[in-house]
Amino acid sequence: MSQSKRNNIIFYSILALVVILSISGTAFAIYKHKENVDKNGVTNTPKEDVKPFLTFKEVSKSDTIDIFKKYPINPIEINFTKGKVKISGLKDKEIENKVNEKLSVLTVEESEFGNNCHINTNVSNVLSISCAIETVNVNLKTGEEITIEELFNKDSDIYSFIVKSSYNSTCMWGICSPEDNDSEYDNNIENTIAENLQKIKNNDYILSVNTKNAVLTYESKEDEFSGIYLEYYDFFNDITIYDRYLDNSIYEKDITNYCEPNNCADKIYELLEKDNNGYADAGHFINDKTYVNFRINNQNNIDPDYNYISKEITELNLKDYINLLEKEILKKEKLDTEGNNYAYIYINADIYYHTANDYQVYYQINKKEYKKEDFIKYHLGFNEAKEINTKTINAVNMLIDKNKKISYLSDNPTKDIPNFETKLYEYIMQELKKAGNDFAGYDTCYFSEDENCEEKRDYHNLIKEASFAIDKVNNKLHMYEEKPGMYEPISFVSARISLDVFNDTPLNVIKKINEEEALSLFDKKGLHILYFDSVPCEPCRNLEVELDSLVKTMNINIYNTSLNSSNTFDKLYSKLDIKTIFEEKEATYGELLKNSKLSPTVVVIKDGKMVDGFIGFKEAEDITKIIEKYK
Repeated sequence: MSQSKRNNIIFYSILALVVILSISGTAFAIYKHKENVDKNGVTNTPKEDVKPFLTFKEVSKSDTIDIFKKYPINPIEINFTKGKVKISGLKDKEIENKVNEKLSVLTVEESEFGNNCHINTNVSNVLSISCAIETVNVNLKTGEEITIEELFNKDSDIYSFIVKSSYNSTCMWGICSPEDNDSEYDNNIENTIAENLQKIKNNDYILSVNTKNAVLTYESKEDEFSGIYLEYYDFFNDITIYDRYLDNSIYEKDITNYCEPNNCADKIYELLEKDNNGYADAGHFINDKTYVNFRINNQNNIDPDYNYISKEITELNLKDYINLLEKEILKKEKLDTEGNNYAYIYINADIYYHTANDYQVYYQINKKEYKKEDFIKYHLGFNEAKEINTKTINAVNMLIDKNKKISYLSDNPTKDIPNFETKLYEYIMQELKKAGNDFAGYDTCYFSEDENCEEKRDYHNLIKEASFAIDKVNNKLHMYEEKPGMYEPISFVSARISLDVFNDTPLNVIKKINEEEALSLFDKKGLHILYFDSVPCEPCRNLEVELDSLVKTMNINIYNTSLNSSNTFDKLYSKLDIKTIFEEKEATYGELLKNSKLSPTVVVIKDGKMVDGFIGFKEAEDITKIIEKYK
């Protein structure tokens, strides 16, 4: 696993821990204080000028949000020019002018990163735009601004919703962690809630209506801005913002784009367009109870350390492949049928070069099943919704050619390989001695208090848990294992292993030799390649893959030895008398190896003398040109 991937896992693991502590603190605070809050206010006495009472006018319509329904994206033009926000596209120009008058309070400021404005939502005749700290929420049907109470149906206990959301927002990021019987803490929290509610009553706040929540922002005593987050998943049976103003007849253009509440933000912004690295759809239901989200990654471009072919996949339009692959994967894994529970399926696919004419697809599926209420919560962004079942599937054997025809590699290596587990285990044990090996990411120990955790990992279990495929074209065994974590995998192995590892008498392999054996190459006739590696050395691992392919294609002898400071190596260094220039200084290969231990270093030996060499990584094609001169 690359260092960047390790760093990401550590970062996201810490972030996950912070979030968990925050949620725990919030839950504790609500439990500790909920008896102090009722529909009339807060029992702890705040300052005299704060009157924590709130009333709302009755709203007549009671249609509630339907997460299974597609809602129309408003077909209007939104322009951020000449410092102002203006819309066009409404049939009623009087209302359009009224909307633009409301939007005129927003100030657009341009910078090298774009402007300071953000479209919060543009769905179901609701338009919300923020520029810096100012926000306008407007009903495109009437041109009137939208108020808090209009988010909810007429039977909702809006006051309690706002109190609960105020607690959650006040306690965000773990600041609510009081000691028992901490009266000062109690008063501070209660007074903060009371001030929040008083600001709402006085209309001293900014409302921002988003696709999955609403935010109430207000200025605090320290001249900073704080906010209350009204998460729709907390009261989805009461939210009516998606249906309240729904009228498709008010626009000049026909409605062509729709979204579901959980993915409207992605649809509005088209955040997931095709690029060089990957493409993701915004998610969709494949039946009444199953939702699928699919992402495909150009793995050659994202992380070449996990792929031995250095070329980037530049000719693919990943968006064109996503529907085809999703349909095939769901059918193959029998996930396209509706079960008894509600299901959320996430598919992540990595696409690699396989040969010049086709690509290999590694995919991971994570399927979570919920009861309906928990499914709705998860769907609207509540990641801690209670799961009934979780299923993970890894597969590495799918191929897709440039004509989009799908086929499969052999996926049962144990059938044809004698002593498969024993040989693979021995190979893994050898690889673990190398820096940057493909197996170090198995069952990471970031959350273990055992100092010897890594040494105790059982790689026999890895072999049992992994998915395999045989690539006869490239003489490789493909191995893949992944255990998902909250943000990053807690276990990840992706390896391509030469099938020669499983031969009883492997031919044409790089031979590991000691210092004395390396020195003896200068007493032999013929052509020999000697390369020096060290530990740790990430470029050595990559170079070995290139050399391994040359052993077979060129039928030559390649030997490997590791650098150290023995006297035998001093004798060996004296044989490496060809000069080269490294970092603008001229020296022999022997001097560079002795003084700087440069690795990888490759030398070409012909009839007992060094005739050529190079330092660092080269691709097989370039190495071939060097060797061909002496054959």
